[in-house]
This record gives sequence, structure tokens and C-alpha cells, in this order.
Amino acid sequence: MNTILLDLDGTMLPMDQDLFLQTFFTALEARIETAGFEKDRCMKAFMEAVKAMKVNDGMASNANVFLIIVEKYLGKDQAGAFLEVVDGFYQEDFDVTRLVTRPDPRLGKMVHQLKEKNYKLALATTPLFPKAATYKRMEWAGLNPKDFDLITTYENSHYAKPNPKYFKEIINKLETDASDCLMVGNDTEDDMGCIRTGMDIFFISNCLINKKNIDLSDYKQSDLDAFIEFAKDLPRLGKKSRRVI
Repeated sequence: MNTILLDLDGTMLPMDQDLFLQTFFTALEARIETAGFEKDRCMKAFMEAVKAMKVNDGMASNANVFLIIVEKYLGKDQAGAFLEVVDGFYQEDFDVTRLVTRPDPRLGKMVHQLKEKNYKLALATTPLFPKAATYKRMEWAGLNPKDFDLITTYENSHYAKPNPKYFKEIINKLETDASDCLMVGNDTEDDMGCIRTGMDIFFISNCLINKKNIDLSDYKQSDLDAFIEFAKDLPRLGKKSRRVI
């Protein structure tokens, strides 16, 4: 193993995902109404755009898919103005969701140690958020973007979890092999897609999401305390070239 993919929400940034999403949408709706837009119509466009990104077949980046769907529902002129509102939300109001996260300061140190051991590192958060929102959540988690070779956002990704092509895109960008990769996550449905590429997987139990009650007895799993020890015991690798995307 020489490559580690780390999920963000619920893994490197512990949280109650349902509460996070509830807080997120409440704040977004308030921003839309304050800007004078028709809330229901705009939220319909936003949600349909998110759905489209989740099933993106690679025809365009997730960001472009999002734009196409918003324009379909709102028209080009209003879509542009609405997207400015969304950008403003991520810059100014998105921080409210930080209040429902539970950062663990040990995780940023652990990631940096893995970098120093020469592992290739990808922040493999399903890319439904723009770079600005992804980097903010990394900041809350105490993660340094410079420690990662790749950070998936909706601007640089063409698929989403659990599509195996999402994981294959990461493999190709990092110029590695699936058999050399370990995916670390907390969502049995989203993160399990990596298995179909030949990757190994490690589930973090603190904020585990297992809506289908999948039997995990055959997979690596532990709480964060044990995973930090697991990472600490990983061997140092030979020096490698790094590239940040």
C-alpha cells in the first residue's frame, strides 16, 4: 500500500450528517430568501443539480453539470444571478455548519505524518461541493491542503460516490494502482464503491452510516483512536514525487 484516500465528512471531520445537512439547507434557504429569490423554485433547481452530479456519467465536470441543470430550471439569466447568491453563501454563511461538526485535532497531525512517510494522499470527499466549501471544511478539520496530492471538488471531478469511476479517476490522477490503495471512510454505501476497483477499505466507526445494515465483518474497521494508532504504525516508504491537484 502506498496510497491512502481519506473521506472528509464523518471521517476526518466527525459530524452527525443529518444535522449537518439540515443546518446547511436552512442557511442556504435563508440566503436565497434574503437575496429576493423565489426560494422553492431555486431550491428545486439546486436539488436537481445535486442529483445530476451524483449520477454524472463523465460527460462534463460536476461543476458544469450543476450549471447546466440550474440553467434548465431557472433560465440562463436568472441562473447566473442565483449562482452568485450560492457563491456568496459559501463565502459568508456556510461557516454556520461548522457548529455541528466535532473536529479532532489529532487527525491533521496524523495526515501530516502520513505525508512525511511518503504516502500518496487524496482527500476523497464526494465532489458535490465547490473548492471553496471543501477547503473550508478541511480548515475546520485541521487539515492542511498542502499535505494532499489530490482534493476532489466539483470543479475537478466527473463522477461521484459510489460510482467506481469516481475512484478510478483518482487512481489515474495519482498514477497509482487500485491494489496499492486504501480507502478510509464512514459511509458503507458511498465509500464501498471503491471495492469494485480493487481497492481495500477501512471503515471508521465513530460516525458510521450503514443504512442498509451491510455486514462489515470482512472489512477493516475501528474507531478513530485505533485508526490513528494504525496509521502511526504504517512503515515509511521510499521517497516519491508529489503533485498537488
